[in-house]
Amino acid sequence: MGRRLGDRVKLAYGFKSLLRSNIRLALSSDAPVEPLDPNETIRAALSKRSQPSCNQFEALSMREVLKAYSRFAVEASRGPLIYSGIVSKGFKADILVSKVDLLVEERIEPIETIVSGLRSTVIINNF
Repeated sequence: MGRRLGDRVKLAYGFKSLLRSNIRLALSSDAPVEPLDPNETIRAALSKRSQPSCNQFEALSMREVLKAYSRFAVEASRGPLIYSGIVSKGFKADILVSKVDLLVEERIEPIETIVSGLRSTVIINNF
């Protein structure tokens, strides 16, 4: 990306600036626009810290990424926060169980998913 944009790459993906301006940032991994693998989006949001060509001050923390994938994504889709976007009793949720603590490892290793109340074990790990 740096080759195409040159110095303008530092202006690309101003994630942290959006949050500082109280703008709700919604992240997703919706194919075919983006890769289906949520790790790609997570890496992009986190990696500004490690890519010298990018503005490192725009990188998000894993906590911010997870909020952008959950609560803020529900808000962006105009979903009712009264029933979703938060993991709590009585709320609807699609849940992914990971082998690792996402706040420590910063990558997803799914072992089980629950979507609309149906459990499935991840057998082939394409993430």
